[in-house]
Amino acid sequence: MALEEVSGQDLNWFFNQWYYKSGHPILEVKYDYDEANKKALMTVSQVQEGDNIPRVYDLPFAVDIYMADGQKPIRQNVRLRQRTETFAFDAPTKPKLVDFDGDRSLLAIKTDGHSEEEFMFMLKNASRYLARIEALEALKTSDNPTANDLLKSALTDKFWAVREEAVQNVKYKNDPSVLDIVAKIASTDSRSTTRAAALSKLASTKDTKWASVYRSVLEKEQAYPVISSAMQALYKVDAPAAIEVAKKFENDDNSDLVSGVGSIYAENPKPEHISFFEKNLTKVDGMGSINFVGSYLKVLDKTNVTDMVAKMTNLRDIAVNQAQSPWRRFCLHKSYFSTRAKRTQALAGDLKKNAQTKF
Repeated sequence: MALEEVSGQDLNWFFNQWYYKSGHPILEVKYDYDEANKKALMTVSQVQEGDNIPRVYDLPFAVDIYMADGQKPIRQNVRLRQRTETFAFDAPTKPKLVDFDGDRSLLAIKTDGHSEEEFMFMLKNASRYLARIEALEALKTSDNPTANDLLKSALTDKFWAVREEAVQNVKYKNDPSVLDIVAKIASTDSRSTTRAAALSKLASTKDTKWASVYRSVLEKEQAYPVISSAMQALYKVDAPAAIEVAKKFENDDNSDLVSGVGSIYAENPKPEHISFFEKNLTKVDGMGSINFVGSYLKVLDKTNVTDMVAKMTNLRDIAVNQAQSPWRRFCLHKSYFSTRAKRTQALAGDLKKNAQTKF
């Protein structure tokens, strides 16, 4: 009632579809141009199905119509109130792009019928960073040289999330200069997660050329996720040096660093590494705890420990301890049961094999 009083609108439609019902819109969007009537056409279909899910959502949204490179789009505010509806917009020529939900505000899953050329235009011209990321996702598998050039240009986008997406998806095999830009990002980008993504991209090449970049980052970097990424990247080209770096961080309390050390030890598992993992099982948290526990189980598996039952019991005890963080309990609980299932399956296989041999 308070929202209705402030807005002066009847909001029954809003609460009926978003609060009292389940699900969310699933939309298919197609585009066309009516040359005879000079109209840009956009057809939106709602295809969601299911019990207690509205067949028709009432969806107000904005449409941005781009007529040429560099020009400000023409904005049209529309409202979808049918299962399938076609919207027509005045356009003297075929638009370069009709951008559905220009604000990217709809809580919906969308299948967009843009052509490759339209996605390239979107990446180059869209003002909303979510639209540019959407275009990057659509173009990442393209073999079009122009699309690849645009992905390369996105490495220097003004917004960090676009740069990060570009780092992860840009192709470099036909253009080695791409990796030079990625190396610069790894060292100088203003966003730590983007620097870390750039290091991971360089590491994926397994090229010793970038070892100096990793070492330079390790010398001056302050952000823990970036240090962890640089350490793991160095391992791919100079494992002994990376192991020495890892030893320096064994007693650190940061989950990203501890997880990074664990990843390196999992690649070179030794019995003496086990105490490092057990010391940190109740310290790591967040996403890093998932990788850390996975590394621990890998080390246990490869080193053939004799007290596996006791170690698995310890994992279970931490997992059921309500005082532990939800992240830690979740990943330990999952790891405990998946490992137990694998070992049970392996034991069953051994018993079957022995039985067949005996009889």
